[in-house]
Amino acid sequence: MTCPHREDIPSNRNIINLSQLEYTKAKCPIEEGSCTLCQEILTVEKDIEEAVIRLKSLLSRHQRLKTELNHNHSPIIRDLPVEMLSTIFYSCFSEKFRQDDGELMYGDFFIPLKIGSVCRTWRQVARSTPELWTIIHFQRLFRTTSEVCDQYKMMEEWIHRSRALPIYVSLYEYAEENANLGREADGCNCWNKSLELLAQCCDRWKDATLDLSRASFEYIASNLKLKAPTRNLTLGTDELWPRVADASEVLNLWQESGFGANPITVNFNHSVRFMHFSIDWQCVTEVNAQGWLPLECAILLRHAPRLVSCTFTEVDDFGVESQPIVNWPIVYHNSLRQLSFKCDVSPTGFFNQVALTSLEEFEYSPHHGSDLSVDDGQILMAFLCRSGFRLSKLSLGRNRFTHEFVVALLNTVPSLKHVSLCFSYFPSDTDIWAMNSFLLHLSRTATSLSETNGQASKFLPRLEVLELHGCRYYDFPWRSVPDVFGRPSELGREGRRPLKLLVLPNWDLPSGVRGVPSDVVACLVGLQEAGVNISYRVRSGDGCKLIPMTWVQPTVV
Repeated sequence: MTCPHREDIPSNRNIINLSQLEYTKAKCPIEEGSCTLCQEILTVEKDIEEAVIRLKSLLSRHQRLKTELNHNHSPIIRDLPVEMLSTIFYSCFSEKFRQDDGELMYGDFFIPLKIGSVCRTWRQVARSTPELWTIIHFQRLFRTTSEVCDQYKMMEEWIHRSRALPIYVSLYEYAEENANLGREADGCNCWNKSLELLAQCCDRWKDATLDLSRASFEYIASNLKLKAPTRNLTLGTDELWPRVADASEVLNLWQESGFGANPITVNFNHSVRFMHFSIDWQCVTEVNAQGWLPLECAILLRHAPRLVSCTFTEVDDFGVESQPIVNWPIVYHNSLRQLSFKCDVSPTGFFNQVALTSLEEFEYSPHHGSDLSVDDGQILMAFLCRSGFRLSKLSLGRNRFTHEFVVALLNTVPSLKHVSLCFSYFPSDTDIWAMNSFLLHLSRTATSLSETNGQASKFLPRLEVLELHGCRYYDFPWRSVPDVFGRPSELGREGRRPLKLLVLPNWDLPSGVRGVPSDVVACLVGLQEAGVNISYRVRSGDGCKLIPMTWVQPTVV
C-alpha cells in the first residue's frame, strides 16, 4: 500500500500545478460555443500551452548552458576519465575511512551530496560511483508528515546506488518536542518501510548503529529478522527501558544464523542493558557497555568466552539492591586481554565474581574520585591475586590513593611495564604527599641489586612508562624525579629499572615550568639529554600527543 503522504506537495516547492486544466467543460448554450467567456478561456488555455512549451524549452536550454559553463570553467575535470574522477571523489572521505579498517568520521556521510551539488558532470559521476554511497546515515524526523516519506525515497535510492558493496548503517530515532516515538501519521507507513529496506540489505552490513525507540525494535523483532554486521554492532535508545522480568521480554532481532563466525564488536549505548536483546555471544570479541549493573558485567563474561577487549563505563546499581548470589562459581575467563571498568558504586558485584587469567591491560576508575574504601581496596587486591595474570599496563584513575595502598597494590603485579596513576582531580596537600612518597619509594627500589635487608628489589622491576595525574605543575614534587631515574650514567645499567618515560598531566605550559630550583633543573635537563623522556600530554585533533617538558631557570640576582 502506497503512503498517501508521498503524494503530498508542500507549498514551499517550486511546482506549478496544471491539474486544474483537466476538467469537464460545461456545454455552451450559445451555438458552437461562441460566447465571449468560452472564447476567452480557449485563448487563455492556448496561451498556457504555449507558455509551458516555451518554459520547457528555456529550462532545457538553461541546463545545456550550465553544462557548457561547467565544461568551460573546468576543462581539466571534463577531460578526465570517469574512473579517475571516481578515485578523486573517493579521496574526499576522511583518511581513517579510506584505510583498510574503514573507521567512519563525522562528515563522511555528506561527501556524495557535496560532490553532487557542484555541477551536473560531477553529479552524474558521483551517482555512478557505488563507493560513495556505502555510508547510510539517517535520523527519523517528525517535523512534518511528509519528511519521513521523503527520507524513505532518499534511503531507497541511496541503497540502490551502493549496489553490492559492504555498507555502514547508522539509524537514529530521537524524541522531539510534541512528537511521540513509534507513532506515525494516519496512513503513513514510511518509517516501517524504511526499516524493511535496511533489513533487505542486512547481509551487506559491515557496521550498524541502531539507536531506536522500543516500538521500532519491537517492529523489527516481530516482522523482520536481521543478519548481524560483520564487524561492529551498536544498539541504543533515547528512552528509559525497564529491567527485563523474564525471557519473553528479550528482543530477538536476528535470523537463526544471524551472527556469523567472524569476530564482532558490540556496543551498548544509553539505556540498553545486557538482557534487553538476544545476542549470540559466542562470536563477540569486544564489548563496550554503558550504565550496567556490576553483576551484569560479570554475567557477560560468563556468556562471551571469546571476549578480548571489554569497556564498562558508568557502572551503577541505580538504587537497586543487588540480589545475593547463591552457589555461583567464579568466572575464569581465559581470553580477555583488555579491561576498562569505570564505576559509580562498589565493584563487589563484579570483581568478586571473576578471575581474568590472561589480562594484559587493566583500567579502573572508581567512585568519581572519592576515597577508596578499605573493603573496595581489599576486593581489588583479591581480584588481582586471584587472576594471577602477567599484567603489562595498569591505569588507576579518579581516586585519592594512599601511598601504602599504591605500593601494596603494585607489589602484586611485578610484570607491569606501564603504570598510570591519577591521585585526585582536585589535589590537596595529602595527595601531593602521597605522590611524593610514591616517587621516593620508586627511587629507593630503582635497582634490583640489594636493599638494606639484603633482599633483591622486586617492586616494578620492568617498569618503562609512568604516568602521573592529579596535580598542578607548581605543586609537583620535581625534586624527587631525578632519583627515580638515577644519574645519566646509570641509565640502561643491568639490574636497574628500565624506566625511560615520565608522562605528566595536560598542563598549559607555553613558556616552561617556573619555580623549580636550578640544581633540580640541571639534573632534569641532563636526564633528557641522556635519553629520558619527561613530557606532558596535550589533546589534539588526532587524539593526544606528548610535548617534552621544559623548565625556566631561576633568575640569578
